[in-house]
Amino acid sequence: RHGIVNALSECAQRHGANWAASRLARAAGEFAGMVHFDVPPDSADALATSLRALDSAGLRITVARSAGGEPAAGLRSVELQLVGDDRKGIVSSLTRILAVRMVSIENMHTEIVTSPGTGRRSFKVIAHLLVPANLGNEQLHAELDGLAREMMLDVALGDRPSA
Repeated sequence: RHGIVNALSECAQRHGANWAASRLARAAGEFAGMVHFDVPPDSADALATSLRALDSAGLRITVARSAGGEPAAGLRSVELQLVGDDRKGIVSSLTRILAVRMVSIENMHTEIVTSPGTGRRSFKVIAHLLVPANLGNEQLHAELDGLAREMMLDVALGDRPSA
């Protein structure tokens, strides 16, 4: 329904918070998201109370506080792109490989795209990974190549430029 994002932004504005980052989307007929507000410490409790009050408007709100900051030392940013025919098990297999290698997923976007001409369904993954510094891109790519061959996927992996 309309006005959800506006309700969040007005609430933040009233408490002097800055809308720093967000991920908002409709998936499976539901609208969901995460928003990171930079808020003055003396306004944090009041903002949290105001946001929780939006529950009465039919929204489900969870408030979490974080210290923010940079990734832990010894990790580097890597961009992963993967695409192939849609099939069950791609995400499970991919994340198993990453977890075993101690790779963290900083963010991940997935989608199924249907080709207008053929009706063929492709599954796409774009992910920002935090990879241990001692795990080179070549080594990680070699492990992902097994998944790529098994599931007929194209995999691209490369260092993510610093912000």
